[in-house]
Formats: sequence, C-alpha cells, structure tokens
Amino acid sequence: MTLGFVHREAAAVAIVGCLIGAGSARGFAPDAAFGDLVKPFFETHCVECHGPDKQKAKFTVHDLEGPPAEGKDVERWEKILEMVSLGDMPPEEEPQPDKMVRSQVMSWIGSGLEGIGRGVNEDKLALPSQANRVDHTELFSGEHKGPAYSPARLWRVSPQIYRQFSKEVRTEVSQPLLGLGGKGFQDYASLLADEAVIKTMMRNSGLVAASLLEGDRARMGYVLKADDEKRDETYERAIGELFRIIFQREPTESDRARYIDGLFRKNLELGGPAIAFKTLITGMLMSQEFVFRMEIGLGEELPDGRCMLSPLELAYALSYAIYDEPDTDLLKAANEGRLTTREDVQREVRAVLAREDGKGNYWHYPMYHRWGGDYYDHQPRVLRFFQEFFGYDAAPDVFKDKERNPEHHALRLRKDADLFVLSVLEEDRDVLATLLTSNRYAIDHFREDRMEKLLKGSNEKMKEHMRNKYGDEFAKIAEAGKWPGLDSSHVTAYNLDRKKADTIRRGPDELVELPADQRSGMLTHPAWLVAHSGNFDNDIVRRGKWIREHLLADMVPEVPIGVDAKVPEDHHRTLRERMTVVEREECWRCHRKMNPLGNAFEYYDDFGRYRDRIVIGDADAYFKDLRNYNNQVERTTQDLEKWLSLDAEGRAGKVREAEERIAALKKPTGDEEYVKAAEVRYEKDMARWTKEREYWKSMTEEKRQAEIEKQRKRLGSLTPPVAEERPVDASGELRGTGDASLDGPFDDPVELTQRLARSELARQSFVRHAFRYWMGRNENLDDSPTLMDADRAYVENDGSFRELLVSLLTSDSFLYRK
Repeated sequence: MTLGFVHREAAAVAIVGCLIGAGSARGFAPDAAFGDLVKPFFETHCVECHGPDKQKAKFTVHDLEGPPAEGKDVERWEKILEMVSLGDMPPEEEPQPDKMVRSQVMSWIGSGLEGIGRGVNEDKLALPSQANRVDHTELFSGEHKGPAYSPARLWRVSPQIYRQFSKEVRTEVSQPLLGLGGKGFQDYASLLADEAVIKTMMRNSGLVAASLLEGDRARMGYVLKADDEKRDETYERAIGELFRIIFQREPTESDRARYIDGLFRKNLELGGPAIAFKTLITGMLMSQEFVFRMEIGLGEELPDGRCMLSPLELAYALSYAIYDEPDTDLLKAANEGRLTTREDVQREVRAVLAREDGKGNYWHYPMYHRWGGDYYDHQPRVLRFFQEFFGYDAAPDVFKDKERNPEHHALRLRKDADLFVLSVLEEDRDVLATLLTSNRYAIDHFREDRMEKLLKGSNEKMKEHMRNKYGDEFAKIAEAGKWPGLDSSHVTAYNLDRKKADTIRRGPDELVELPADQRSGMLTHPAWLVAHSGNFDNDIVRRGKWIREHLLADMVPEVPIGVDAKVPEDHHRTLRERMTVVEREECWRCHRKMNPLGNAFEYYDDFGRYRDRIVIGDADAYFKDLRNYNNQVERTTQDLEKWLSLDAEGRAGKVREAEERIAALKKPTGDEEYVKAAEVRYEKDMARWTKEREYWKSMTEEKRQAEIEKQRKRLGSLTPPVAEERPVDASGELRGTGDASLDGPFDDPVELTQRLARSELARQSFVRHAFRYWMGRNENLDDSPTLMDADRAYVENDGSFRELLVSLLTSDSFLYRK
C-alpha cells in the first residue's frame, strides 16, 4: 500500500531540508534598473501598439514610471508578466526580443511583484497545466546539463491505490482522495492530504477495523476468540498479519516501541483486545507511511548533494509507476540486494514491462457491461497515462440527450478507445504517430475465435439464427472463419448503420478499418470528440486548446475575469459562424491559437459522427423526422421483399411451417405442475398457428399482388424531411510553432493530424507529458538531459513507448532526490 518503512529521523531531516530549499530557491536573474532595461524593452516591442497613439485591448505601457508598488499599477504589471512569460507579448508576427533580455525583464517584474506580496502563485505554477511555461526550445537545446533530480517529498497515495487497498480488505469505504479535478493528469506529488481527507480516512479506518475483526467471516476475527493459553501467540500472529496487510512488511524494533508497546499494549490493558486491535489498525491507517509514498532519497549520497532512492524506496516507486499496488517481484529484488544501481533498475523495469497480460480480461470484457474505471489491472498506470493525456476517458461525463441520439453509449466508446490504445501499445512501433493517424479502430472488439466457438459449440439456436440470416453465404463465412457484423448499436458513432455494420467480417483480434478520408487516429475517434464537446454542440475552443497545449508545447491564457465566454445562440448559423464573435482584437489574441485548430473537427457532430454538411435551424427535429423516415422505409422495404418472395412455393412453405408447429404442440396433462397456465398457453399457440395455416391456405396470387402493390404505394408515398444545411468548412491554419514544415493552412482534420504526427515538436511535447505523469511534477531546465534521453530512446527504437518509459524510469530525475 505504501512505500514501506524508512528511518524516521532521517526522513524528517530530509523533508525539512527539501521544504527549506524549495521555499528559498526563487532563482531570479540579477536586478536591472527600470530605465536601463524595462523601459527600452517596452519602447522597442510594446509602445507601438500599447502607447499614446494606439491602445490595443485598451492597454498601455508607455506611462509606467517605475517598479511595481503597492496600490499602483499592480494589475498592469501582473498582466505584462503573464503575457511576456507566455510569449504573447510581443505577438509572434513581430520581431522577438533576445531570450536573455526577455528573461531579465520577467525576473525584474517578478521580483518587484514578489516584494509587495503579489505576482506569481507558486502553488499554481506547480500544476501540470502550467508546465509549458518552461521554454521548449531550451529544454531540448542540449545547453542544460543538469544534474537532474526530484525534490525529496511525501507523495500522497492516489485514489486508485486507496481503492485497491479497500478491495484487498473487502471493505466499502468513502473515497477520501481526489485528483486535481478537470481533465488531464490527476495524480501529482504537490497534492496534500488536507483536513477533509484526514477526517474521511479516520471514518474509513473504523470500517476497515470492523471488517477485519467483526463477524463470522472476518479475516482476523480469530484474535477476539483466542484461548487464554495461546493468547500472546495469537496476538503476535495477528499483529504480523496487520503489518503485511497495511505496510507490506514485517514489524521492526522501532515499530514495536511505537505501535505495539506504545499503542497496542496500553489499549489492551485499558479496554481489552477489541479496543486494542481497533486502535492499532486506526493508528496504522492514519500514519504517514500509509497516507503518503515516502520518496526521501535514503540511498547513496553523491558529492553534489543528490541522494539515490534506497532499494525499498525504488521498489515502491517503480511499483506505483506501473501498478496501483506493490509488486512482489520488485520488493523481493530490493530485499535481496538486487535493486541498488541504475543497471538493476533497468533490468527490473524491463522484466516488469515484458510481462504479458495472461488473463486478457480487458480485451474480453462485455461491451454492454458498465465496468468501473479501475477494471484494467495489467499495468493500469500505463493505460491511464493515455486516458488522461488524450482525455477521452471523460466521454461518459459529458451529458448527451438520448432523444437526440438513442444509440449513443459513451462507456462503450471509452472502451473502444482503450482497446485502440492497447492494440497500438502491443505493436509498440511509432506509437504516437499511429495514435494520431490510424484509421483502424477497435470497435466491439474480441479476441476469441467466435466462429470456431459457434461451430464446435452446442448453441444450436444461434447456429440456426446465423443460417437463417445469411442463407447460402453462411457456409462461406464459416469457411473463412471471420465473424460477420458488429453486435452493438453504438457503432453508429463511426457512421456504421445496420447494413454497413453487418457487412464487416473480422477474425480474432482484427481491427475495423474505416474510410481514411474520414478517420485519422484518436483526435477523430468518437470518444475523444465527445469528451471534448459540450452537451449539445461541439467545442471548437476546447479542441484547439488541447492540441496547442498537448502537441505544440504552448499555453493559452485563462479566460479573463469578467469576460462572458458564451457562444451566441443562433440556430440559423453554424458554430463556426457564431464563433466569429471572438475575432475581435481583444479576444483574437488568445483565440487565434485555438479556433483555427478546433475548426478542423467540424466534420464531426458532437456525438463523433462524420458529416460533410451541417444542419441548421431546428436540427433536433430534423434528425428525429429523419430517423422516423428511415425506420418507415426499412420496415416497408422488408414487407415488400417478404411479399415478393411469397410465390406459390413460398406460401406452401408457410403452410408447412404452421402445420409443423401445430404437430409439435403437446396438450398438457394432469402431471403438469402448472397445468392451468400450460393449458392456456397451449390453446393460444394452437389458435395462433391454426389461424396462420388457414391464412396462407386461403392466400391467392391476386391477394399477394394486391399486397405487393400496397407496399409499393406506401414506399412511394414516404417523403424524406428537408433540412436547412451548410457545407462543412473545416479549413484552418497552424501557426506560431516556428517550424516551417508544421505551420501553414490545412483543409481538414486528416491533413492536420497527419502533419502533427510527423512533427518533432509534437513528439517532444508528448515526451514532456510522459515525464510529468511519471515524475508527478512539472519539468524544469535541469531535467533537460532526462527529456532528451527519453526522446532519443523513443526515436532510436522506432517509436517504442516501452523504451521511452524505460528511459524515464532509469533517469536521474526518477532515481535521485535532493
């Protein structure tokens, strides 16, 4: 559950040193005079647009007279610092200042604001959403040599770790640990266990104690029934079991002084065994060792002051990098002295990552089941990285009206996306590029040989159904061994109606290939599109912002306070047309980074369905009428085909079928347990099939032709609804990256995603996000060697995510603390 035992005095010293260092390491450049540095900077890069003659966004800098002072121009200085740090001032199309000058100006302003208690919020800067503030070019320039390390820290256990423990002790508890909220990475080392968390964990500890001790099936109920002669032996056994359950280790001499003598024995004397064990369990569950992962650095100290994680620290850190519980092989390696060097770590990491999913449960999980988010237990942290990086796991959280699309099923779409990721990771080649460009999706996926199972199994009813459905074609289907059709209605999200879905033939583990001009990787996957949409419409801004921040290492300022960010309601204009409201000068400065990218995905509606025309006006009513029209056409067509097939031979077949049904009916006897109900059912079936037989006996060719004509007239009378439409405009422009091969206009999402997939910037941005996820913190310039090594490992191994992960988990940033 936790990092295990560490020497408490050493841990306390290390933590205090870490906190003192973090508080004082502000790292500002030498101060510069306002007149010598800042004012010339403004005059060169800012005054033309924000001076006496022109005030873009109603903002000026020419009249600032000196450093930030309490009550004077503070908000303006904070805004200037924000814009300069994000690279938004001066604008990208204007001449850019020297990096050193920009850095000095930022440091000067930051120091002045800090002196009056304003400016940068350090807690906010520690969030993953702020990590792109570190200059990308510098990170990958090779100029910064480190040495890399992470701060000594207490890393709060994740909700998944806590949930896994509650499953192990078979106790339903409230979840006290929440992530950062919103989309993105949720488990960061900067999260605290606050008062609300502690109170909930206190309540939970009582539930765990009751579950372990009370009831006939309690796991440790034996301690309360111990014989007097064996009482001490039973208590020792129970205490050892508790340490293995909660701390995954045996008690030490220090534990005996603290927990056993200081807590258990005293309460045993005061209140008896029940009180003593409940108090002991509560004390252990509320300890730092249980609530936090301790990453202090108790291993070898280097001359530069960095300390390597101890073997036991490494075992737990590596376990929680991949799993939500301690890994027995890693703990064994630590205890046997086989986890002390970087080479040891690399060996063990490779061994863990090479393990195959023996159960393969996730691949076989029923599509209709409402599984929990923690169901996948084979290296769950790896899959969770992709869920949180792309954000598609939020699809079930976006409300969608079933009236608008009865076949929408967000949970199934999320699982499709999970299986798409897992299929790419199994190949482990060009992982990011494949995830951004592949049109082969895992839809209603299966791995077992369904056709072999059907043909060799005893489900005769299913065999008969397949023969009736596919007729003479079934023999060819069986010979090919490919299962026909997709079995879930949610596939309409991929523009697969019933007929299209039924034409698909798949063998075990085969993906479904969709039109390459319509689908290109995760950003055109319905799960991602739904997750990055609103309740009733697309979200151009959110989609563009995701690309800008996740694949272009850029940042977009937050919506200014007081700005009403609502899109105007106008059912007779497309979303793109309505979004022109943000092209005003004061808005476009930020929206130009997002909207031209988000517009690319207007080829899809907010359910993820591809379209080449957008219905405006009352679109919901139109689509409802269209569904009704299509259903009527389908039913009438089926009726017409039925009557066309009922020639003399067909009608005779109907008579024979009815007679066979009548012959098969057996009148119930007195031996029947429910004879009256059986008699009623027998009479109903006899009447039904007798009527059916007489109906077809009396059916003439004239009556048949009359029915055929009736269905033809009905089919001809059906009129499809007419929509007010606009052709989709998904064109846009990617700009501001500084990469000529990346910047430029594009016509559609496929062109955009293909370009991003070839981009070095997108790949390196992906590496940066992997760093944040597995290090639990934002990167800094000292981490440059770690990031460059991980990027190199990925490239030199043909886009292997496994090699990227090995590089990160054996890096100085992961292994060392200071």
